[in-house]
Amino acid sequence: MPHFFVQNLRVQNLRYFKFLPIILGASLVLGGCQSLKTDQCHQLSLVTNSGKALPVAQNAGEFIKLANSLDQLNLKVQAIALDDQNLNRLKDKYSQWYGAMAQSSRQIAQASKDQNPQLLTQAQKNLKDLAGQEISLVTEFNNYCNEN
Repeated sequence: MPHFFVQNLRVQNLRYFKFLPIILGASLVLGGCQSLKTDQCHQLSLVTNSGKALPVAQNAGEFIKLANSLDQLNLKVQAIALDDQNLNRLKDKYSQWYGAMAQSSRQIAQASKDQNPQLLTQAQKNLKDLAGQEISLVTEFNNYCNEN
């Protein structure tokens, strides 16, 4: 009798094994997509967060250095290979933002060298407006990357 019970149990369990490839495949696809998104969010986050280490500029020379650093950061952002369309869109927004920040930093440096108060005021306003845009970029990034 125990032999029959073991054999019957095996037959019943084998019946569910035919679903195993489907279950494993679905879990790999669903889990793989989430993992891919998480990995790509992490890649973009590492590069963009490295911008926090950039120094605050106080004079024309420092604004030029800042602009050059922003250009380098922009190149790093552009070099990230992403498959996710939403992350690519965010990457493009970050790239445009870093480019605009670098341009404004150069304008501040030039206006300071030329002692042009009107241009300096306008460039400072542009830089301040761009700094405010960072909050919406970070929020958009966090909302997308933290959604399930």
